[in-house]
Amino acid sequence: MWWRAIGPVALAITTCRMAGQAASATTEGRGPLLTLVLRHDGLDRETRLQALPRRGERVPLVILIHCSTDTPDGIASRSGFDRLAAKEGFYLAMPEVAGPKRGWTAHPAIFGKTKPPSDDIGYFRALIERLVDAYPVDPKRIYVVGHLSGGMMAYRLAAEMADVFAGVGVVNATIGVEATKTGLKSRVPRPSRSMPVVAFHGWSNEVLPYDGGRGSRGNRAYMSVNESIDFWKHVNGCQERGTPERFGSRDTVRITYPSPDGRADVVLFKLPKANHEWPRAIVGERGEKTTVAELMWAFLSRQSR
Repeated sequence: MWWRAIGPVALAITTCRMAGQAASATTEGRGPLLTLVLRHDGLDRETRLQALPRRGERVPLVILIHCSTDTPDGIASRSGFDRLAAKEGFYLAMPEVAGPKRGWTAHPAIFGKTKPPSDDIGYFRALIERLVDAYPVDPKRIYVVGHLSGGMMAYRLAAEMADVFAGVGVVNATIGVEATKTGLKSRVPRPSRSMPVVAFHGWSNEVLPYDGGRGSRGNRAYMSVNESIDFWKHVNGCQERGTPERFGSRDTVRITYPSPDGRADVVLFKLPKANHEWPRAIVGERGEKTTVAELMWAFLSRQSR
């Protein structure tokens, strides 16, 4: 048995398919919440899964990756993705980092080791394969979203698993980092195909500065947001000059870089008053309050592999 599901009470679960039916604890306004354990590369890796009632058709899957100081449940609640998943009808999977002091391996070179502390790429690929096999997930509508170090992991996954993901969304993340003590540098590789991207970044972010450079935590310097957006623009063949517009209030600027066929646009939301935290409500185009999760989903839900 490659994995098992652990419900809120002790249950004898023998397959993941049974887990989706039996181990169901429904949170108010949300779907059943399961803990899936997958053994990979010698480690037991946990993922929280917000499941859906079976309806016969295949539905999208969002992989939501927390930052190093957060938890799967924390990012789901704080971002509002848990409520959005229940409302819009998609599976929400929230993987846990491999273990204490391991961190996400978006840029293993900065650790100065020949072997990364965990095989995250292999783990995510195995996890998604099993989710698609065990649940009615649409394999052409799988998306990855992340925050801070989780966002950098999301960028890495989108680049190395372009055959799996239909789009990527990040909050306060860039594509590259340098270990200032050793001079080691790492950036995501060019993906095998174009990848739709929606990114949010706070101008007051000192952890991963908007303009790049050394962050306020650890001995690391980051590539800038503009360098990161340029990377994806060139991958997708987008227009060099984007279309900027005030989004709702003057506190948000949205810049859209159209792709030739409209299927791999790159969209950047600049948040002048935001820092490194996941942003709170944003004033929308008609003055209404919306969330980053809702804006991300409005973009990602249009994408399909």
